[in-house]
Amino acid sequence: MTPKNSAALLNRVALLTRWLSTLGVVLWMSCCNGSTIETSTDGETHFLRICTPESDSCGPGLSCTCGVCSAPCTAARDCSGMHSQAECVSTVERLSGSCGDTQAESICDVPCTTDRDCGPVASGLQCSSGFCRATGDPGPSDLGGVCAEGQVSGDEVVWLGDVFVAQDGAIITELEALARDAGALAPGETYRNYTSSTQNSLSMSGLLLSERYSAAHSEAPVKVVIMNGGGSDLLVRSCDPSPTADCPLMVEVVTGANQVLSRMAADGVGDVVWFYYPDPMDALLLAELDVLRPLLEQACANAPLPCHWVDLRASFAGHYAEYMRSDFVPTAEGAKVAAAVLWSAMQRDCIAQ
Repeated sequence: MTPKNSAALLNRVALLTRWLSTLGVVLWMSCCNGSTIETSTDGETHFLRICTPESDSCGPGLSCTCGVCSAPCTAARDCSGMHSQAECVSTVERLSGSCGDTQAESICDVPCTTDRDCGPVASGLQCSSGFCRATGDPGPSDLGGVCAEGQVSGDEVVWLGDVFVAQDGAIITELEALARDAGALAPGETYRNYTSSTQNSLSMSGLLLSERYSAAHSEAPVKVVIMNGGGSDLLVRSCDPSPTADCPLMVEVVTGANQVLSRMAADGVGDVVWFYYPDPMDALLLAELDVLRPLLEQACANAPLPCHWVDLRASFAGHYAEYMRSDFVPTAEGAKVAAAVLWSAMQRDCIAQ
């Protein structure tokens, strides 16, 4: 046998060995990890969902402790059926101040350092004070309530945003399909699309997203706005020499956000769903987005109308090559993921149901 053939044989043997080893682990996990939490009817567990003790929204095997759906534990093995990253965490030592009169000394939880750590656990989770948590306040559907239906028609819902949505409209198409499946949108009914690949800035005169909103409002009443914003401003301008919260660009973008949110409130818009981009690959753009993100999130939180912040980072983490064509354009699969996250937030907060 030649050295070349011998090397090829060794490589194939090594590959087969790794495959058999992986198969063995998978079979062991499927056979031996029997203590799993039952899933809900939508196929997802309620682990770490926002809850209140008065509601019964956590599902089988879980209870509401420290504001989230979890379960008491005495050791890490008690949490193995919830998620591979779950640990048994003391409610006294590590969650002081957040648990009130808890009935458990320790519960199953998922520690984290960044939002990326929470992505594999469930969609819509972010790293908050060292633990994976659902963002924002719990909505009626999280707390076992029933959303009012038929209060908002399709032509009262308006899309605003930049190339992330406007490039091919796939996110809009996917979200409308989810709304129809849920009975929130009638067959043939659509949301109004005012997204634009050019007129989407929060800070540049003549290209303002607020002007797109004004056009939508002048044509018909608007009750719900689904939007993103801020990305195009960063593509055209930058902070010199480095991004800071007080650089002129950031100040002007936030000012523009506050202005358009105030205008929507004055016009009687009932809800704004503001979703934010996945992390881009470009290092400078990422640094700028990291500065702008909390500023816009705070603007949303302080808005004079209900503004629901939806961060897409956790759902896209680890799947960038699959979900994104470029830093600001999703693939067809990415559009499906973004739409699913948005619709989940709208269902949770009873928006346009």
